[in-house]
Amino acid sequence: MKNIFKISFIKTIIFNFVYFKFSQAIKFPVIISSNFRLKSLSGKVNIPENSSFGLIKLGFGDISIFDRKLSKGILENNGIINFKGRTNIGHGSKISVGIEGKLTFGENFNITAESSIVCYNEVSFGHNCLLSWDILIMDTDFHKIYNQNNEMINPDKSVKIGHNVWVCNKVQILKGVLIADGCIVGSNTVVSKSLPIKNAIYSGNINSPIKENISWKI
Repeated sequence: MKNIFKISFIKTIIFNFVYFKFSQAIKFPVIISSNFRLKSLSGKVNIPENSSFGLIKLGFGDISIFDRKLSKGILENNGIINFKGRTNIGHGSKISVGIEGKLTFGENFNITAESSIVCYNEVSFGHNCLLSWDILIMDTDFHKIYNQNNEMINPDKSVKIGHNVWVCNKVQILKGVLIADGCIVGSNTVVSKSLPIKNAIYSGNINSPIKENISWKI
């Protein structure tokens, strides 16, 4: 309950009553930090029917290498966000969902801090995923590129991250990528193609895993 003093009650009330029916909203299943900006709430949000208070937290946490007081998070939702269960979006994290975007968080999802998700097509996470800090995940290039026949050659492509995946700090995950269940993605890795082998560590050169048949725990 120590987070109770860091909650923006106005933002929390607005978010819950904009998105949910009264019987859900009055339980305040989503709580918002005072350092978390609600930039756009024009999209939709889906949560489990019997969600309890604080099941989903936006903008909380305290990673020691960041100044939490100056760390600002942003939510821009013009599409659809699905929360499957307990979720923590750590302080300073930014989420942008476009009009045609669908973003899904599995049960027990956690971002520690200062990471960004850009979803203009589809981004999905399985259950028990952990994201560190300074991570960028995006399913779009933003700007369209055309060939000599005026055909677009860089369409948005979905990003799918499996169950029990740990993404370490400063990782970039680009469009069209699938990451298999049980994987660890090492620091500073740029993931531009799928990582199909389950329970493996990928880092640096992602053509092949550096270790297979692993498991990890929080």
